[in-house]
Amino acid sequence: MEASTNMFSGGYVAAAFILFFICLMLPVFYLIYYVFKKNFNPLIMLIGIVAFLIFGYFATGLLIKFFAPSSSIGVISAANYAVRRSLCSGVIKALGIWVVLLILSKRYVTVVVPASFALGYSVIDMIFLRGSPGFAAFTQATAINNNGLEAVVSTVDLAKQEAFRESIAQLAATPASFYIWATADAICAFAATVCIARLLWYSIEGGTSEKSRILIPICVVIAVVLELPGALYDGGAFSGYVPAGIAYYVLTVLLVVGTILVSRRHDEKEVVSDSHLPLHRR
Repeated sequence: MEASTNMFSGGYVAAAFILFFICLMLPVFYLIYYVFKKNFNPLIMLIGIVAFLIFGYFATGLLIKFFAPSSSIGVISAANYAVRRSLCSGVIKALGIWVVLLILSKRYVTVVVPASFALGYSVIDMIFLRGSPGFAAFTQATAINNNGLEAVVSTVDLAKQEAFRESIAQLAATPASFYIWATADAICAFAATVCIARLLWYSIEGGTSEKSRILIPICVVIAVVLELPGALYDGGAFSGYVPAGIAYYVLTVLLVVGTILVSRRHDEKEVVSDSHLPLHRR
Protein backbone atom coordinates (compact mmCIF):
# COMPACT_ATOMS: atom_id res chain seq x y z
CA MET A 1 0.00 0.00 0.00
CA GLU A 2 2.84 2.37 0.84
CA ALA A 3 4.44 1.79 -2.54
CA SER A 4 1.20 2.61 -4.37
CA THR A 5 0.65 5.85 -2.50
CA ASN A 6 4.21 6.96 -3.28
CA MET A 7 4.34 6.00 -6.93
CA PHE A 8 5.51 9.51 -7.79
CA SER A 9 8.19 11.31 -5.83
CA GLY A 10 7.72 14.74 -4.35
CA GLY A 11 10.30 16.09 -6.78
CA TYR A 12 8.34 14.70 -9.71
CA VAL A 13 5.10 16.33 -8.55
CA ALA A 14 6.87 19.64 -7.90
CA ALA A 15 8.55 19.64 -11.33
CA ALA A 16 5.25 18.96 -13.10
CA PHE A 17 3.56 21.73 -11.13
CA ILE A 18 6.37 24.19 -11.91
CA LEU A 19 5.94 23.55 -15.64
CA PHE A 20 2.21 24.21 -15.47
CA PHE A 21 2.59 27.22 -13.17
CA ILE A 22 5.26 28.94 -15.28
CA CYS A 23 3.40 28.33 -18.55
CA LEU A 24 0.26 29.80 -17.02
CA MET A 25 1.67 32.69 -15.04
CA LEU A 26 4.38 33.97 -17.39
CA PRO A 27 1.79 35.20 -19.93
CA VAL A 28 -0.31 36.56 -17.03
CA PHE A 29 2.59 38.54 -15.57
CA TYR A 30 3.50 39.79 -19.04
CA LEU A 31 -0.10 40.91 -19.56
CA ILE A 32 -0.22 42.68 -16.20
CA TYR A 33 3.05 44.47 -16.93
CA TYR A 34 1.93 45.81 -20.30
CA VAL A 35 -1.57 46.67 -19.16
CA PHE A 36 -0.27 48.87 -16.36
CA LYS A 37 2.97 50.06 -17.95
CA LYS A 38 2.63 49.84 -21.71
CA ASN A 39 -1.03 50.45 -22.57
CA PHE A 40 -1.84 46.93 -23.75
CA ASN A 41 -4.23 46.42 -26.68
CA PRO A 42 -6.47 43.33 -26.28
CA LEU A 43 -7.68 43.44 -29.89
CA ILE A 44 -4.13 43.05 -31.18
CA MET A 45 -3.63 40.18 -28.72
CA LEU A 46 -6.68 38.44 -30.20
CA ILE A 47 -5.25 38.97 -33.68
CA GLY A 48 -2.05 37.34 -32.41
CA ILE A 49 -4.02 34.29 -31.25
CA VAL A 50 -5.62 33.94 -34.68
CA ALA A 51 -2.23 34.37 -36.34
CA PHE A 52 -0.78 31.56 -34.22
CA LEU A 53 -3.62 29.23 -35.13
CA ILE A 54 -3.17 29.96 -38.83
CA PHE A 55 0.62 30.06 -39.09
CA GLY A 56 2.08 28.55 -35.94
CA TYR A 57 -0.30 25.60 -35.73
CA PHE A 58 -2.15 24.71 -38.93
CA ALA A 59 0.27 25.91 -41.62
CA THR A 60 3.36 24.70 -39.76
CA GLY A 61 1.76 21.37 -38.94
CA LEU A 62 0.75 20.87 -42.56
CA LEU A 63 4.22 21.61 -43.89
CA ILE A 64 5.88 19.35 -41.33
CA LYS A 65 3.45 16.57 -42.22
CA PHE A 66 4.51 16.71 -45.87
CA PHE A 67 8.19 17.67 -45.68
CA ALA A 68 9.41 16.47 -42.26
CA PRO A 69 7.02 13.84 -40.87
CA SER A 70 8.04 11.97 -37.74
CA SER A 71 7.92 8.78 -39.78
CA SER A 72 10.98 10.01 -41.69
CA ILE A 73 13.12 9.80 -38.54
CA GLY A 74 15.48 6.89 -39.08
CA VAL A 75 14.88 6.93 -42.82
CA ILE A 76 16.74 10.17 -43.52
CA SER A 77 19.68 11.56 -41.57
CA ALA A 78 19.13 13.48 -38.34
CA ALA A 79 20.62 16.59 -39.94
CA ASN A 80 18.34 16.32 -42.97
CA TYR A 81 15.27 15.91 -40.77
CA ALA A 82 16.31 18.77 -38.50
CA VAL A 83 16.86 21.18 -41.39
CA ARG A 84 13.53 20.29 -42.98
CA ARG A 85 11.56 20.66 -39.78
CA SER A 86 13.35 23.84 -38.74
CA LEU A 87 12.69 25.45 -42.12
CA CYS A 88 9.02 24.51 -41.96
CA SER A 89 8.59 25.93 -38.46
CA GLY A 90 10.95 28.90 -38.53
CA VAL A 91 10.15 30.36 -41.94
CA ILE A 92 6.39 30.14 -41.44
CA LYS A 93 6.61 31.65 -37.97
CA ALA A 94 8.78 34.62 -38.93
CA LEU A 95 7.03 35.42 -42.19
CA GLY A 96 3.59 34.87 -40.67
CA ILE A 97 4.32 37.31 -37.86
CA TRP A 98 5.77 39.82 -40.33
CA VAL A 99 2.74 39.69 -42.64
CA VAL A 100 0.28 40.28 -39.80
CA LEU A 101 2.38 43.09 -38.29
CA LEU A 102 2.61 44.70 -41.73
CA ILE A 103 -1.19 44.68 -41.98
CA LEU A 104 -1.51 46.09 -38.47
CA SER A 105 0.98 48.86 -39.27
CA LYS A 106 -1.57 50.34 -41.69
CA ARG A 107 -3.61 51.32 -38.63
CA TYR A 108 -1.26 51.40 -35.62
CA VAL A 109 2.23 52.87 -35.30
CA THR A 110 3.54 52.22 -31.76
CA VAL A 111 5.54 49.40 -30.16
CA VAL A 112 2.36 48.46 -28.32
CA VAL A 113 1.59 46.45 -31.47
CA PRO A 114 4.38 43.83 -31.26
CA ALA A 115 4.11 43.74 -27.46
CA SER A 116 0.40 42.90 -27.58
CA PHE A 117 0.71 40.67 -30.64
CA ALA A 118 3.50 38.56 -29.12
CA LEU A 119 1.36 37.61 -26.14
CA GLY A 120 -1.50 36.52 -28.36
CA TYR A 121 0.84 34.51 -30.57
CA SER A 122 2.34 32.77 -27.53
CA VAL A 123 -0.57 32.22 -25.16
CA ILE A 124 -2.06 29.07 -26.72
CA ASP A 125 1.35 27.49 -27.16
CA MET A 126 2.33 28.31 -23.58
CA ILE A 127 -0.83 27.33 -21.71
CA PHE A 128 -2.41 24.59 -23.80
CA LEU A 129 0.47 22.98 -25.68
CA ARG A 130 3.35 23.35 -23.23
CA GLY A 131 1.59 23.77 -19.89
CA SER A 132 -1.13 21.14 -20.17
CA PRO A 133 1.25 18.14 -19.94
CA GLY A 134 2.54 19.54 -16.66
CA PHE A 135 -1.00 20.03 -15.37
CA ALA A 136 -2.02 16.50 -16.39
CA ALA A 137 1.07 14.96 -14.79
CA PHE A 138 0.64 17.00 -11.61
CA THR A 139 -3.05 16.16 -11.14
CA GLN A 140 -2.67 12.46 -11.92
CA ALA A 141 0.46 12.04 -9.81
CA THR A 142 -1.15 13.85 -6.88
CA ALA A 143 -4.33 11.78 -7.13
CA ILE A 144 -2.42 8.51 -7.21
CA ASN A 145 -0.11 9.48 -4.35
CA ASN A 146 -3.08 10.54 -2.21
CA ASN A 147 -5.53 7.74 -3.05
CA GLY A 148 -3.48 4.89 -4.48
CA LEU A 149 -3.26 3.59 -8.03
CA GLU A 150 -6.12 1.11 -7.77
CA ALA A 151 -8.52 3.69 -6.39
CA VAL A 152 -7.78 6.03 -9.29
CA VAL A 153 -7.99 3.25 -11.87
CA SER A 154 -11.38 2.21 -10.52
CA THR A 155 -12.81 5.61 -11.49
CA VAL A 156 -12.11 4.88 -15.17
CA ASP A 157 -14.46 2.91 -17.41
CA LEU A 158 -13.69 -0.79 -17.23
CA ALA A 159 -12.89 -1.02 -20.94
CA LYS A 160 -10.35 1.78 -20.62
CA GLN A 161 -8.64 0.70 -17.41
CA GLU A 162 -5.84 -1.26 -19.08
CA ALA A 163 -4.96 1.63 -21.39
CA PHE A 164 -5.07 3.97 -18.40
CA ARG A 165 -2.66 1.73 -16.46
CA GLU A 166 -0.26 1.83 -19.40
CA SER A 167 -0.46 5.62 -19.58
CA ILE A 168 0.25 5.87 -15.85
CA ALA A 169 3.22 3.52 -16.24
CA GLN A 170 4.59 5.72 -19.01
CA LEU A 171 4.00 8.79 -16.86
CA ALA A 172 5.85 7.21 -13.94
CA ALA A 173 8.76 6.33 -16.23
CA THR A 174 9.15 9.98 -17.23
CA PRO A 175 11.98 11.54 -15.21
CA ALA A 176 11.26 14.69 -13.23
CA SER A 177 14.01 16.43 -15.17
CA PHE A 178 11.80 16.25 -18.26
CA TYR A 179 9.49 18.87 -16.75
CA ILE A 180 12.39 21.07 -15.70
CA TRP A 181 13.79 21.09 -19.23
CA ALA A 182 10.27 21.66 -20.59
CA THR A 183 9.88 24.66 -18.28
CA ALA A 184 13.13 26.20 -19.50
CA ASP A 185 12.10 25.50 -23.11
CA ALA A 186 8.75 27.23 -22.56
CA ILE A 187 10.38 30.33 -21.08
CA CYS A 188 12.79 30.54 -24.00
CA ALA A 189 10.02 30.00 -26.57
CA PHE A 190 8.00 32.83 -25.04
CA ALA A 191 10.99 35.18 -24.94
CA ALA A 192 11.95 34.31 -28.52
CA THR A 193 8.47 35.12 -29.84
CA VAL A 194 8.47 38.47 -28.03
CA CYS A 195 11.89 39.32 -29.46
CA ILE A 196 11.13 38.22 -33.02
CA ALA A 197 7.87 40.18 -33.06
CA ARG A 198 9.68 43.30 -31.80
CA LEU A 199 12.52 43.00 -34.33
CA LEU A 200 10.11 42.43 -37.20
CA TRP A 201 8.18 45.50 -36.11
CA TYR A 202 11.34 47.58 -36.50
CA SER A 203 11.52 46.41 -40.11
CA ILE A 204 8.10 48.05 -40.62
CA GLU A 205 8.08 50.96 -38.15
CA GLY A 206 11.53 52.27 -37.26
CA GLY A 207 10.53 54.49 -34.36
CA THR A 208 13.31 57.00 -33.76
CA SER A 209 15.43 55.39 -36.50
CA GLU A 210 14.83 54.34 -40.07
CA LYS A 211 12.99 51.06 -40.49
CA SER A 212 15.42 48.19 -41.03
CA ARG A 213 14.30 45.85 -43.81
CA ILE A 214 17.39 43.72 -43.20
CA LEU A 215 15.71 42.55 -40.00
CA ILE A 216 13.23 40.49 -42.03
CA PRO A 217 15.74 37.91 -43.36
CA ILE A 218 17.64 38.11 -40.07
CA CYS A 219 14.50 37.14 -38.13
CA VAL A 220 13.76 34.32 -40.57
CA VAL A 221 17.25 32.93 -39.98
CA ILE A 222 16.89 33.40 -36.21
CA ALA A 223 13.55 31.56 -36.16
CA VAL A 224 14.99 28.66 -38.17
CA VAL A 225 18.18 28.40 -36.09
CA LEU A 226 16.20 28.38 -32.83
CA GLU A 227 14.30 25.34 -34.08
CA LEU A 228 17.44 23.38 -34.95
CA PRO A 229 18.53 22.10 -31.50
CA GLY A 230 15.15 20.55 -30.72
CA ALA A 231 14.80 19.15 -34.23
CA LEU A 232 18.27 17.59 -34.05
CA TYR A 233 17.36 15.98 -30.74
CA ASP A 234 14.08 14.63 -32.10
CA GLY A 235 15.91 13.32 -35.15
CA GLY A 236 18.32 11.35 -32.99
CA ALA A 237 21.44 13.47 -33.34
CA PHE A 238 21.88 13.64 -29.54
CA SER A 239 21.68 10.77 -27.07
CA GLY A 240 20.34 13.15 -24.40
CA TYR A 241 18.63 16.50 -24.32
CA VAL A 242 21.40 18.39 -22.50
CA PRO A 243 23.36 19.50 -25.62
CA ALA A 244 20.20 20.53 -27.44
CA GLY A 245 18.81 22.34 -24.42
CA ILE A 246 22.01 24.26 -23.70
CA ALA A 247 22.34 25.29 -27.35
CA TYR A 248 18.74 26.49 -27.39
CA TYR A 249 19.13 28.51 -24.19
CA VAL A 250 22.36 30.15 -25.33
CA LEU A 251 20.78 31.12 -28.65
CA THR A 252 17.76 32.56 -26.85
CA VAL A 253 19.91 34.63 -24.49
CA LEU A 254 21.84 36.02 -27.46
CA LEU A 255 18.55 36.89 -29.14
CA VAL A 256 17.25 38.68 -26.05
CA VAL A 257 20.46 40.68 -25.66
CA GLY A 258 20.48 41.56 -29.35
CA THR A 259 16.84 42.67 -29.24
CA ILE A 260 17.52 44.93 -26.25
CA LEU A 261 20.40 46.58 -28.11
CA VAL A 262 18.31 47.09 -31.25
CA SER A 263 15.40 48.43 -29.18
CA ARG A 264 17.58 51.17 -27.74
CA ARG A 265 18.08 52.54 -31.25
CA HIS A 266 14.46 52.37 -32.35
CA ASP A 267 12.23 52.95 -29.34
CA GLU A 268 11.04 56.36 -28.29
CA LYS A 269 11.55 56.60 -24.54
CA GLU A 270 8.15 58.16 -23.95
CA VAL A 271 6.47 55.30 -25.80
CA VAL A 272 8.20 52.67 -23.71
CA SER A 273 7.99 54.27 -20.28
CA ASP A 274 4.78 56.36 -20.24
CA SER A 275 1.97 54.23 -18.82
CA HIS A 276 -0.67 56.73 -19.94
CA LEU A 277 0.36 56.98 -23.59
CA PRO A 278 -2.61 56.19 -25.88
CA LEU A 279 -2.26 53.79 -28.77
CA HIS A 280 -1.78 56.12 -31.72
CA ARG A 281 -3.60 55.30 -34.93
CA ARG A 282 -2.86 56.40 -38.45
